[in-house]
Amino acid sequence: MLSKDQRLRQLLEAEANFFAHQLAKGEIKAGYHLDGKPFVDYSDMAFNAPVSFLFWVLDRHQELQQVMKYIDEDHEGTYFGETIAMLGFLQAHVPY
Repeated sequence: MLSKDQRLRQLLEAEANFFAHQLAKGEIKAGYHLDGKPFVDYSDMAFNAPVSFLFWVLDRHQELQQVMKYIDEDHEGTYFGETIAMLGFLQAHVPY
C-alpha cells in the first residue's frame, strides 16, 4: 500500500471487493447506486483506470489482469480516460 496507513486498508479492501464483484459481470460501469446496480450500461477508461490502480495498490493481480484486459481493448482514446490512465501509470511506476 502506498500510504502505509493500515487504517485505510479495510476501506480499500471493501472497495476492491465491490469492484471485483462487478468485474465478474463485465467492465466497470459509469457509476453505481448504493445497492450496487449500475447507473448506465456503458464503460470508459475513465472508470476502469482508477480501479486498475486500486487493484495494483492492493497487489490483487488476478483482478488487475482482468481490468487491464478491458483497458487494453478500449480503443476510443477519450482525453479524460487516457489522462486518468496516464496518471495511474505514473503513480504506479515513477518513484516519488
